[in-house]
Amino acid sequence: MQSTMKNFIYKTLLLLAVVLVFGACSEDENLTIIDPSATIELVASKTSVELSKDLIGQNALTLSWTAPDYNFSSENPTYEVYFATSETEATIATTTNLFTKTYTVEELNEVLLDAAFEAEVEIDLIITIVSNVGALKTTSEELIITVTPYSAEVYYPELYLVGDATAAGWNKDNNDYRMFKDAEQGGLYHYTGYFKAGSIKIREQKNEWQPQWGIGATAGELAGNPTTQSGDPEAIPVENAGYYTFTVNVVDLTYTLETYDATGATEYETIGTIGSGTVNGWDADIDFTKSTFDPHIWYMNIDLTEGGEFKFRENNDWATAWGGNQDPALENYGVATSNGGVNFTVPETGNYSIVFNTLTFRYSYVLND
Repeated sequence: MQSTMKNFIYKTLLLLAVVLVFGACSEDENLTIIDPSATIELVASKTSVELSKDLIGQNALTLSWTAPDYNFSSENPTYEVYFATSETEATIATTTNLFTKTYTVEELNEVLLDAAFEAEVEIDLIITIVSNVGALKTTSEELIITVTPYSAEVYYPELYLVGDATAAGWNKDNNDYRMFKDAEQGGLYHYTGYFKAGSIKIREQKNEWQPQWGIGATAGELAGNPTTQSGDPEAIPVENAGYYTFTVNVVDLTYTLETYDATGATEYETIGTIGSGTVNGWDADIDFTKSTFDPHIWYMNIDLTEGGEFKFRENNDWATAWGGNQDPALENYGVATSNGGVNFTVPETGNYSIVFNTLTFRYSYVLND
């Protein structure tokens, strides 16, 4: 009996050993050897890319690459497109599961600006592709293209009032009465003030008649030469003298002219500009000129120094003063804050035209040509 039991245990252990040996062999046969020399081949459709607002909607650049061969089948690998220069760190521009990426002009420009590349400056853009398969990463060789991002900011010009309903009359050389840009909505302008019975046109250039704006086919519709038509538009009528709020939207091509109740509005005697940005520093004011046509419109031409600051105040005293609420601080238009607000900041040394409206407290300061 004891011998039989020993034989049984022996045979059982032998069988177990055989199973383990064959199991180990089976596992060895299923092992995958990862190829550490796997590579990515990257090609670009161009070596020099032209970006321009005139080309928006067109394709700018196509990148194509191969999948690295790790010697095993992988599901859902991801690829990261990196942009860099010799002076900047790499930034992920795109993440995709595909082997190609086509950028439109607008898309590529936006990616470059978001990565803090400077507009209007040619750069040698270094492009690499990084493959991600689990913890495995493979990077392609660098590919370099030249490209110049354009500024995505839309410039909206100053608008100057002209016409027999305005203080400027039909004198195109009177540039003291300009509209105020809206600080929140590009292309929207405001002017609240006194108008005589007559008509209004709007000019974009100092001392020039074109480009100009007037009434379109119907009241409230804006037309422009040369924006919407080749000939000069008709003037916008003002039926009765009085105070109005005049708004213009050069994006929607609309305008409004609505009566404004100026009853009880303060008429200031003297308003000046003071600050480190002026020649007098914080020691003395330089006075505005008050319009003889509308006592709520103040204007001046003044020399200002880059990096300097200034505020407006009444009667050479701090009892009533105005600062800005603009963000960033260099914005040259907005609605002033009474007895508070940040100092206005001078972006560039030169002679400036400043206009201040004490009905709405809108202001603007523009570098003279």
